[in-house]
Amino acid sequence: MEGKIEVRQFIERRPRRKHAYGITFMMLSQQGLTELGERLADRTIGMQAVRVLIAMMRQMDWENHVNPPAKEIAFGLGMSHQEVYKACRVLLDCGFIERMTNRRGWYRVSPRLCWRGSVKNLEKELGRVA
Repeated sequence: MEGKIEVRQFIERRPRRKHAYGITFMMLSQQGLTELGERLADRTIGMQAVRVLIAMMRQMDWENHVNPPAKEIAFGLGMSHQEVYKACRVLLDCGFIERMTNRRGWYRVSPRLCWRGSVKNLEKELGRVA
């Protein structure tokens, strides 16, 4: 009986297998990055908008929900919240972010650009966006 307890304790203490990227991982779309590069080249978006987009991608939660709201992103970037809202309008017009309908001032990064979540849900979202 003691032998079984020791084996069970050994199995319970075995560390979980770690992934190469840790727990935070997202998929990027090469097509979305190409479009972002084109928008930068034709000056549709500026570097402030790109800074805001990258900050949103860093703060992105499951299924691309961006937490915290834009005012907190402004504080983190050292920008005024008016500059962040202006950048968000540009990103909205270009289709790189979407406005969350249930929360004012909260956004979601477009699944056409990147995705953090299950592949099955990504396929559903891409079907909805198209």
